[in-house]
Amino acid sequence: MSLMGAVAAAEIRAAAGILLGLGLVILGAWLIWGPRVGLGAWPARGAAWRDALAGATRLTLGLCALLAGYHAAAWLCPTHWLEYRVPLSRWWLLAAGLGVALVGCWVSERVGRGGGVTEV
Repeated sequence: MSLMGAVAAAEIRAAAGILLGLGLVILGAWLIWGPRVGLGAWPARGAAWRDALAGATRLTLGLCALLAGYHAAAWLCPTHWLEYRVPLSRWWLLAAGLGVALVGCWVSERVGRGGGVTEV
């Protein structure tokens, strides 16, 4: 591969990382701040889904999307653009932390709605 090809591949990878990260960051911001800044009815089906969730669940999902978006962009961009990141060799720690947060969020949502509580 020539030097120009390597530079083009790096630029494509950085652009993909920025787009992926930006999409997840926008999703997280919409989940957290959407109702407060006038994005309450956009899009209608998504707003209905989001508004059906408890506030703590929306916050957890939004923060997980923000964290995942930042690190997706940080891993795919050149190292000097976004210097604070989980090392790529430790991606599984970030994934495990986000997974625990999402499972805890799901469990608390079910228990809060009475779907998972059983009396002994």
